[in-house]
Amino acid sequence: LGMLDEAKTLGLNVSGHLPWAVHPIDAAEAGLRTIEHARWPVMACNPEYESFRAMYARFATLEREWDGAVFGRFRDAVWQRFDERLCAEIFRALVASDTYLVPTHLTRQMDAFAGDSSYRNDARRVYVSPARLRGWDRDLTNTANGPSELLRFYTEVFDLGLRTTGLAHAAGVRILVGTDTFDTMVFPGFSYHDELVLLSRAGLRPLEILNAATYRAAEFLGMTDEFGTVAVGKVADLILLDADPLLYIHNTMRIDHVIFNGTPYDRVALDAMIAAVREYVGTLR
Repeated sequence: LGMLDEAKTLGLNVSGHLPWAVHPIDAAEAGLRTIEHARWPVMACNPEYESFRAMYARFATLEREWDGAVFGRFRDAVWQRFDERLCAEIFRALVASDTYLVPTHLTRQMDAFAGDSSYRNDARRVYVSPARLRGWDRDLTNTANGPSELLRFYTEVFDLGLRTTGLAHAAGVRILVGTDTFDTMVFPGFSYHDELVLLSRAGLRPLEILNAATYRAAEFLGMTDEFGTVAVGKVADLILLDADPLLYIHNTMRIDHVIFNGTPYDRVALDAMIAAVREYVGTLR
C-alpha cells in the first residue's frame, strides 16, 4: 500500500495482482486502478477471509509457519459461506474508487478442468511451442493430482468467479477483458474470444461484453479520443464478422476480414497466417 501512495504522489496509475494479505477494499481505496483476477472478490466474500489473510501476512514475513488449519477453514468456507453482502461492500468500494475488475476467468478454468482430458487435448495446442506445452502439461498434471479438497476448492472458485463478476457488473463495477495470455491453456488470440464467452456465462449481455472489450479499455487508458469506438478520426483497426455478435457472443469468432493499420486482410489471408504459425510450431517438434 505504501507503493500505491508513492505512485499517487508521482501521478502514476498502478494495476496488478493483489498481495494475498491485502483486502480488495484497501487496495481500491489506496488507488489500485484494476483488480486482476476474479479470485480476489471470491476470496473476500466469505467471513473466514480475514483470519486467512492475517495468517498469510505473518507467513509472508516469516513470522509464523503456514497454518493448514486456517487455510482449511477458509477453503471450506468459500462456497458454503459465500456472502453477497460482503461482495456488495467490495463492489461499492471499487465503484467509489474508480477501480476496474479484470476477471480473467480462463486462469481459474484451468484449475477447475485440469483433470478433464477433453479440455487438456484442445485442438489449438498445434499453435503452441513444445517447450510451452511441456510447462502447461506439468502445471495441469500437478493441479489435477492435488488433494480432493483442493480440487473442489478450485472448482468452487471458478464457479463463484463467474457469479461475482455478474454481481460486480450489476453493482456498477466496470469490467475489462483480460486473459493472461500464455498462462496454462490460455491460447494467444483465441483466448480473448474464450474470455468473452465466459463473461456471457457470468451474466453480461453481448453489447456489455463488447463494450468491456473495446470502449472500456480505451476509457481505462484515457484514450477514448483515439480508440474504443468507430468514428471519423479514430484509429481504424476493425474486425468484420459474418454473423451478429449482439445475438450470440460466440459470433466474434466468425471473422471475415480484419483491417489493421489501414491494411485489409480477408479470410484467405488470415487463414494463411494461422497456417504459417501451425507450420512453424511443427518445425519445433
